[in-house]
Amino acid sequence: MADNGENGSDANDGHDGERDHEDCEEKREEENERRENCERCDRADSRADPPAGNVTLSLDATLELLANHDRRAIISYLRDASRRTATADELADHLVERRAERTGERPGRSHVLSTLHHIHIPKMVDAGVVDYDARTQEIRYWGSDRLERWHERIETSDEQ
Repeated sequence: MADNGENGSDANDGHDGERDHEDCEEKREEENERRENCERCDRADSRADPPAGNVTLSLDATLELLANHDRRAIISYLRDASRRTATADELADHLVERRAERTGERPGRSHVLSTLHHIHIPKMVDAGVVDYDARTQEIRYWGSDRLERWHERIETSDEQ
């Protein structure tokens, strides 16, 4: 249908100004929402990390987590990391190196990463000792008193 100006769409009728105003309002609302989200993140980041021991694990759950070499290596790595965090890629690299040192064989990195995503991280999240942010692939370690004590015992006996 041809526009002959009779349907009220004349460019000088003031509607463009209203649309510009609506666009500005939308952008302002989006910016305010983004700012609020950032402030929430800043407040969360500014809180002190909870100390190890906030999670209470049964003895069975503790031993199940520690029954695997890779999970023990993950716990060691996260416990020693700054802010007790690491990305899945950092953990995969660490596990590849550690297994190569321990067994003399270098596993495929993609296999290790897959195992992290499908086995170790979910098991540790379910136990409550780590949080996982799928967007950033960051793992944060919260720990547990019992887990820390048993981990230390196992690591000490592995060194002897």
